[in-house]
Amino acid sequence: MIRVLHVTTSMDFGGAETFIMNIYRKIDRSKIQFDFLVQSYDEFDYSDEIEKLGGKIYVVEGRRKGIIKNRKELDLFFSTHSYYNAVHLHTNCLSYIEPLIYAKKHKIGNLIVHGHSTNISGNSLHRIIHKANQLFLKYYSTKNVACSVEVAKWMFGNKVVDFDEYEIINNGIEVQNFRFNKSDRNRYRDEFELNNKTVVGHIGRFIDVKNHKYIIQILNELRNIKPDVSLLLIGDGPLRSNIEKQVHELGLKKYVYFLGKRGDVNRILNAMDIFVFPSLYEGLPLTLVEAQASGLTCIVSDRISDEVLLTDRIIKMPIDVSPIEWAEKIVKYSRDSERDNKYEAVINGGYDSENALNKVLSLYN
Repeated sequence: MIRVLHVTTSMDFGGAETFIMNIYRKIDRSKIQFDFLVQSYDEFDYSDEIEKLGGKIYVVEGRRKGIIKNRKELDLFFSTHSYYNAVHLHTNCLSYIEPLIYAKKHKIGNLIVHGHSTNISGNSLHRIIHKANQLFLKYYSTKNVACSVEVAKWMFGNKVVDFDEYEIINNGIEVQNFRFNKSDRNRYRDEFELNNKTVVGHIGRFIDVKNHKYIIQILNELRNIKPDVSLLLIGDGPLRSNIEKQVHELGLKKYVYFLGKRGDVNRILNAMDIFVFPSLYEGLPLTLVEAQASGLTCIVSDRISDEVLLTDRIIKMPIDVSPIEWAEKIVKYSRDSERDNKYEAVINGGYDSENALNKVLSLYN
């Protein structure tokens, strides 16, 4: 049996994590099995499912709690788990490649770096290390993978891209699960008391890059133009309390639904009329692929790669303009709330999980 170790920060609901699980559910687990190495002792959203599928979750001390201890635990882990056929590192930057270094030390030959972002927030030291590690990556990575060309440029550098020393694997989804469903639309709109409302939706972790503060500013302007509007926010994260405070201060509490982490995102999308996504940067956002498959009109940041523009219902907007311009655009396109299924466009764009499955499996052979 082929045994693959996926190295991630966590296994909660998130873009990269959901991508991995979409693949994990489809593989022939009598021939290939996934395990996971994380840096937190928390119970994760996918923990129970991973266990049911036969996978194991291993934990090493997070580097933020001590890089020396982190390295010692990685060294010990790979000394006793050197039987893996492949180590697959999922990351947003190269400031942390220690899992590859210790996997190579203990003679694991197939080492994969998989990029999922086009930038990182804040820490300038991480950027410096990222650039330095690009020079050394060829010694520790046998395969470079990214979810888009822009991600590949950020992750591996222009030289790797120019010489085509990388592979693109689209963030595949279970497209059929995101087909528009009228019954689900009625059910969730009844549950959340959204009938006769224009419903704006967003999915994303409450972190700076997702730009929730700007979304609330848009809603504040939108309420002056279209009083019947409500906002659904799916996700959780460290900045959620800040956004809840902003909503309270602006008097918008009765119009904003904080739904937290959900396992029924594909069904809740049916309740929305329009999807907003003003991220400061992205890799290739899985949630935007899902929203398009559901037939939603999407108003998105101009920082997002054109590679994810799969349907004729997506409009790019700059994020350095006044929120009122986004509000006016939402009003314009929310007038046409009729939905048709766009799942075929997503499949034709190469974002079906079956297509991603074949590419991922080829990494391990």
